[in-house]
Amino acid sequence: MKYRVFGLAFVVAMICAACSDDTGTLGVYSDSDVLTTIPVTYQFTTRSLPLDSAVSSKSKCYLGRLRDAETGLDMRAEFLAQYHVFENFTLPDVTTITSRDDEGIVCDSIDLRIYFTNYYGADTNPMKVAVYELDTQNPIREDSVYSTNVDLASYVNPLRPEPLVEKFFTVSDYTLTDYDRTNTSRYTNVRISLPREYGTQLLRAIAQNPEYCRDSYQFIRHLMPGFYFRLVSGVGTIIVVDVSTIELHYRYTINGKEYPALTRFSATPEVLQTTRVVTGGVDVLAPLDPVTKQPVAPTASTTYVAGPSGIATEITLPVDDIFEGHETDSIARARLSLSRYNPTQTSALSTPGALLMVPKGERYTFFRDGKFPDDITSYTATYSTDNTYPFSNIGRLLSTLYRRKQAAMAREGLTSAQYDAAYPDWNRVVVIPVSLTTNTSGNVVAVTPDFTFSCTALIGGAKPQDMQVIFTRH
Repeated sequence: MKYRVFGLAFVVAMICAACSDDTGTLGVYSDSDVLTTIPVTYQFTTRSLPLDSAVSSKSKCYLGRLRDAETGLDMRAEFLAQYHVFENFTLPDVTTITSRDDEGIVCDSIDLRIYFTNYYGADTNPMKVAVYELDTQNPIREDSVYSTNVDLASYVNPLRPEPLVEKFFTVSDYTLTDYDRTNTSRYTNVRISLPREYGTQLLRAIAQNPEYCRDSYQFIRHLMPGFYFRLVSGVGTIIVVDVSTIELHYRYTINGKEYPALTRFSATPEVLQTTRVVTGGVDVLAPLDPVTKQPVAPTASTTYVAGPSGIATEITLPVDDIFEGHETDSIARARLSLSRYNPTQTSALSTPGALLMVPKGERYTFFRDGKFPDDITSYTATYSTDNTYPFSNIGRLLSTLYRRKQAAMAREGLTSAQYDAAYPDWNRVVVIPVSLTTNTSGNVVAVTPDFTFSCTALIGGAKPQDMQVIFTRH
C-alpha cells in the first residue's frame, strides 16, 4: 500500500549541450529538459516459503547431519560419486604382478578415502556411513540436472543391494597417534576399507578388459560405476568433501625386486557427483495451509532463508499501489532491503553471503534452465556490513510486472481483481541463498545455489517492511 510521500516534488535541471561551436544557449533550459523527481515509500510483505530442493552441485559433496539450535532445522547430507580414469589407462604388465592366488592376480587391499579440509559442527561426534556399489546399467548422466532431493538409493546396483561396508568415523581420527592426528601437513580423510575380494574382482576386471579403461565413460558403464555414501547414524557434524578416491594396493616386481603398487581413481570434476540434502523442521518455520498448500499468514515478524534446500522468503510487491497515479511516470530507482536478525544462539550454520531474487514461479527452474540474473526480473544482493541484503534498484522488475498485468488484462478481458484471482503469484518473488563467483574485475560471472549449509532470519513476516520508489516525470 502507498502510505506517505516524503516531500514535495523538486526540480532537477538537466543540461543538454549540442555538438556545436555555438555557446549562446549554454545554461538555458527548455521545458522538455525539466524532470520532476518524486520519492514515495511503500510497504511490502514477506512470508517463509518451503523449498524441497535445489539444483545439486556436480562437484561439491557433503556427508553428515546437523541440528541448528537457533532454528531447529535438521540438515542431513549424503552423496554418490563416480570415478575418473585417465585416457588409455593400463595396469603394469600383469606378468609382473606378484600379488596372486591360485586363480590369478589379487588385490592386497582396497580403500576408499574421503578427503576434506572443512566441516560444520564438532570434530568429535561419531558418525556412521554405509557404502553401496552403484549400477553400471543406471549411472547418473552427464546430460541431466539433478536436485538435492534425488533418490540416491535408486542408483544402487540391484544385484548388490546390501552395503559393501559400514564405517564409524569422527573428524578427529582417534585411531591415529596424537602426532599424526594433529599434524597440520596431513590431509584429513576418512579411510574406508572395502572387502579384499571386491578389490580383487575390480583388479582382474581391469586387467581382462583394457578397452573399458579408454576413458571415464567406458570405465563407469562397464567396470566401476561409483559408490553411494549413505549416512546411517550420527548427528552434529557435516564434512565438506574435497575429493574421494579408490585405492587398489598390490605388489609387482622389477628386475627381480618386489615393490608395492598403488592404483588410484579419483572423483574429480571430469566425472559426476551429486549430494542429497534432507532438511527437517521446515514445516515449523515455513508452514503451509493443509488445503491450499500456500504459506500461512505469518504471526511473527520473522521469515527465513536456508540453503541449499530448505526455506525461501517470499515477497509480495505492491505493484498496483506503486503505479496508481504514476501510470505515465518512469521509475528512476526502487530500493528494497532485507534486514537480518542477529542470532541469539551460536549456530553451526553460516550466514548466507548473497541472496537471489527471482519470480516465485522460477524458484526451481531458474538454475535447472541455466539462467543468469538479468537485472530485469532477477537480481542478487550481497550481505552488507549494516546487517542487510540491499537490492539497490528493482525498478525494471516492477515495470515488467505491471506491463505484463496490463497486457494480460487487455488480452483476456479481465478486471484487475479477476487477474489477481487468476494469477495470484503475479507480483510475488522469492529470495534464495546463493554463492557468487566473480572475475578479477569484481564482476559476477557465476551464480549457484548456496551449498554452505546456511540459514538466517529476516525481519518481516507479520511486520510489513518499507521500500522507496523514486519516480521521474517530464
